[in-house]
Amino acid sequence: MNLSARQVLMLRLLLKFGKMDIETLSQKMEVSERTIFREVSSINEYFQKKQIRISMKKSILTVDGTKKDIEKLQYLLLEIPGRFLLTPKQRTLFIASQLLLADDVCKSAFFSYQLGITEGAVSMLMNHIEQWLRGKGLTLHRKRGYGIAVDGTEWTKRNALVTLIYEYKPIDQLLAFFYGVQDDQVLQYFFNSQFGKHTLQTTKAILDLVPQKQTDDIIYLTSLLHTMISVKKMLAGCPISLPEDFVRKVWSLESHDFCVKLQEFLNQQGLPANDYEIAYIAVHLPANYRLEANRRFQGLNVTVDSLAKEVLEEVQAVLKNEVAHDSHLLTSVSQDLGLAIYRADMGIH
Repeated sequence: MNLSARQVLMLRLLLKFGKMDIETLSQKMEVSERTIFREVSSINEYFQKKQIRISMKKSILTVDGTKKDIEKLQYLLLEIPGRFLLTPKQRTLFIASQLLLADDVCKSAFFSYQLGITEGAVSMLMNHIEQWLRGKGLTLHRKRGYGIAVDGTEWTKRNALVTLIYEYKPIDQLLAFFYGVQDDQVLQYFFNSQFGKHTLQTTKAILDLVPQKQTDDIIYLTSLLHTMISVKKMLAGCPISLPEDFVRKVWSLESHDFCVKLQEFLNQQGLPANDYEIAYIAVHLPANYRLEANRRFQGLNVTVDSLAKEVLEEVQAVLKNEVAHDSHLLTSVSQDLGLAIYRADMGIH
């Protein structure tokens, strides 16, 4: 089948969903609507001698054809591995994430084989990744005969990986994916290949150990991503190393009971948990739980909520908008400030 990867992806999506509007299809494929029109024309030209055609009615696209021809097309499309359908942006996500998760040197030839692209194409992607990593305080080492590796602290690498995921997809789309509201084949392929279903299930089980309190979605998502990375590293037998005084401080705070509960849970799961990874997960718990017992600063008649309100009042004065009276926004800012203050107090930069 002499269709491009983009054309194959378009057909797969249309066959899966039955029909799609042009705007939605362009968003899922991460291309412009003009590109969609061009690819539709090319696909129809390719199939002009067959009983298959992409038709459009009021911006709605569907694949038309006999039942037999449609079934044959679906079978042929299934033979093409999903990894060959990735865009350059998606390939960058896959390569960068593996470099950040790796505990050993990676090879350019591996990425070439994995993604179905030439080593020259891998090298071009590496140039972009190297520049991006530099902005995150990390260094990419590339040496012929040696391989490719990211140099930096494990803490910085994990933060960079979470940032990478956030930069790839808007938060609302990530939340919709994790909550099962929105299907995203690329995200599904990414998390399954980089982490695995078992890691995701274990991560959600860990977050379920936290006392049920209303938590901001964004904070929950950040906690989920950091915990997922931690579980992945534990399964690989490559836990993080943290300063002893930092670990003792985490275990001595109000999160101690959770740390004990988490340790018991990980032991039941057969995971080689240690105090460092448990402390790492505890620090990234949803802020409401960790900070509820210590929201008021000792010696000062100030709360995180009052600080958040003061911030919003300043913003309101500049924007001349009634944002200070938005209770949902106040709660969100309060959580973010509380988490930032907590981490600053822990000496986390």
